[in-house]
Amino acid sequence: MEPIRCCVACKSRKNKKEFFRIVADNNKNAIIDRKQNINSRGLYICKDIKCITTLQKIILKNRMKLK
Repeated sequence: MEPIRCCVACKSRKNKKEFFRIVADNNKNAIIDRKQNINSRGLYICKDIKCITTLQKIILKNRMKLK
């Protein structure tokens, strides 16, 4: 059984592999964890343009830099 995660933007619940995972590095740069295995807390986001736009606002609010 695959892990279920929740999108930070729309709150929909899906299989972990259906999301992008975003993590912050040591310099507070937001990076995509393509293999979903970086040892850090991460945000899960749908692969939908509306959710990605909302994520940009969340990242700016938390003072992370997009990379």
